[in-house]
Amino acid sequence: MDEQSVESIAEVFRCFICMEKLRDARLCPHCSKLCCFSCIRRWLTEQRAQCPHCR
Repeated sequence: MDEQSVESIAEVFRCFICMEKLRDARLCPHCSKLCCFSCIRRWLTEQRAQCPHCR
């Protein structure tokens, strides 16, 4: 596997909120983006009542 493929795979498993490796991953039912459970829970309770990607 080349370096570009490895980077592409790593990007799939990165939280789109904190940009870190996924921890306790959750999938948004509307846009199907992956994020950490703690990140999306914090976003929805402290920020807004919708996913930051599909708002």
